[in-house]
Amino acid sequence: MTSKRRPPSYLAALNSIALTEKRAHEFYLAWADSTADAELESVMRLVALREIEHAYAFQKRISELGYEYQDGPHPQADTWLELFRSNVSDLEKFRGFGFQDPQRLPQDDFADLFKDTTLDRETGALLGRYIAEERDSANMFLRVYARMMKGAV
Repeated sequence: MTSKRRPPSYLAALNSIALTEKRAHEFYLAWADSTADAELESVMRLVALREIEHAYAFQKRISELGYEYQDGPHPQADTWLELFRSNVSDLEKFRGFGFQDPQRLPQDDFADLFKDTTLDRETGALLGRYIAEERDSANMFLRVYARMMKGAV
């Protein structure tokens, strides 16, 4: 189904999020399968569930807007999948994922999603929930990373 009207300005962003979240589900499960740390495995499995839910929610929103989700390649996700399947340490995986300071989250650009003043109410609400859950997931990662950093000293 393709709409005859002009696509919303944020359609590409919704599709990109859906694509990224679908791939994130895969690479978080790969990390969960490769770690010996029970807490990290549990966090990765929970976050993987969130990611696939986000992928489907954004695919559904795209459909509700009258468009179709476009799957495609995601080189960064492929890189992370390879890293998370590897035998490198969990600390190296965290660093490869952008974690450095065990007291601070890596920078995100989620706030930029709200710069588009044409966002409709439903899409804005979906984005708000998505961002809150992404930041909560990142905070769970940070807690595990900080614990592992203390043990590495």
